[in-house]
Amino acid sequence: MHMREYQKRIRQEINSNAADVKCFAVTPGAVWTNIIPPTPFLYPLFWFILRSPTIGAQVIKMACLDKNILKGGEYLSNCYVKATEGENGCSNDENQWKKLWELSSKQIEENEYEKFSSSADDEDDGSTKKVQ
Repeated sequence: MHMREYQKRIRQEINSNAADVKCFAVTPGAVWTNIIPPTPFLYPLFWFILRSPTIGAQVIKMACLDKNILKGGEYLSNCYVKATEGENGCSNDENQWKKLWELSSKQIEENEYEKFSSSADDEDDGSTKKVQ
């Protein structure tokens, strides 16, 4: 929803005749990368379940290179456009996109996100230092 509202706003901002801006939500799926710690006894399971970085990158390449099929605003997974619904169809409602955008902007301006991170700091056992 946020990405769809962003696409709408950026097109209005730069005048949609000047450039064709497309925004996508993309997931490469479960990819076997170096983020996963080396655990040799799980390699067979990883090999069977996870996809390679090359295969995982295909959906990202699709979003970047496909000029004819994709119009922007789609959710891409496994090189397919996936339908989105959300609760009561909210992900296809432009009014809901705007509400989410405005709520997010308000929280950023008011630093409301710090309320959540400060509660995690309160539970800290003292083994880490808070960087300011």
